[in-house]
Amino acid sequence: MKRTDSREDRTIRVLLVDDEPEVTRAMKVGLRKSGWAIETADSGDDALALCREQPFDVVVSDERMPGMQGSDLLTIIKLKYPDTLRVTLSGQASLERVVHSINAAEVHRFLLKPCPPSEVKATIEELLAKQEELESRARSTENLKSLTVPDIVSTFEDAMDRLWMSFQPVFARSGEVFGYEALVRTESTEVKGPDQFFDIATLLGRSQELGARIRDQVALEIPSAPQNAKILVNVNPDHLDDASLYLDSSPLARHADRVIIEITERSSLSAAENLLGSLERLAEMGYVIAVDDLGAGYSGLNTFSLLSPSVVKFDMELIRNVDRSPTKQAVIRAMTSLCSALGIRSVAEGIETSEEFQTAKELGCDLFQGFLLGRPQRGFVDGAVRSAA
Repeated sequence: MKRTDSREDRTIRVLLVDDEPEVTRAMKVGLRKSGWAIETADSGDDALALCREQPFDVVVSDERMPGMQGSDLLTIIKLKYPDTLRVTLSGQASLERVVHSINAAEVHRFLLKPCPPSEVKATIEELLAKQEELESRARSTENLKSLTVPDIVSTFEDAMDRLWMSFQPVFARSGEVFGYEALVRTESTEVKGPDQFFDIATLLGRSQELGARIRDQVALEIPSAPQNAKILVNVNPDHLDDASLYLDSSPLARHADRVIIEITERSSLSAAENLLGSLERLAEMGYVIAVDDLGAGYSGLNTFSLLSPSVVKFDMELIRNVDRSPTKQAVIRAMTSLCSALGIRSVAEGIETSEEFQTAKELGCDLFQGFLLGRPQRGFVDGAVRSAA
């Protein structure tokens, strides 16, 4: 069942599921100031019965329960109520059950027990905000479809003509600039940000054309970057099928030894016909492969295991308020340890406070990026050693 009413016109409904009633009662009390309508269930069967009466915006379920386990419950929730956000609370879940949660239930977040209500509240708020952002983008795309094709084409081509690149610095632990992420911009007033730019391109079947234009523009600006700095370039999975990406004569290929290709998940990984073969070809050309947004739900974790990258970027939602989240700290500590063992560099992305920065350093992250350290801008900031704190 899909909600058709506006979230602004109703109360958010949250379902807490745990076979220990005292746990859900305590959590409900802890969330009483949230303004949400909170229901509790003592089993998977009871939870499904409540969902049949009225869908919930969020279901937070313990993993280890007698009868139906949490990941099985959330798998059913995903199939019957795909718009419902799914969160697992896990204390002693086996690796097998965690993998099942990732692949079958497609949970949006893992939280470690014992978990304070404040962290559950913050997690739900983050997920709701992200969902609202995605829904807003979807509405914007639907509005575009109401325009005539010539109008959409005109908007896209104007944006392409006025395209430019900004560069956000990425810092090493020492405070030196390690590199810069290239971020597409346009001076067109009709296109509301990079996401809509790509949405329009996809709508017109011109996503690869936009990707190629971005790569060519980045290549033009690389000679102006500090000599030893790496340049991080986002590539959508469907762009991996663009033959121009693999031409030794292409502008970007001439700088391959300085470029880190970030595989984003704007489109499904299945969009690339021969994903692993494509990445092998890029590596042979001298590019370094990175995974973007690790930790952004189930898909990021699957991407990491599939691509075996040289660099991973932790999703900014995982970094947000990490200094106040034991769960996020545990996840990042485990991932940085794994990355270190595999020889993979880890990037903490989206750092906005000194507390987030210090915690990310303590948890073992290698590289750091965010508004606290440097905002995207035309050209390149001074590559000399500087204090990033």
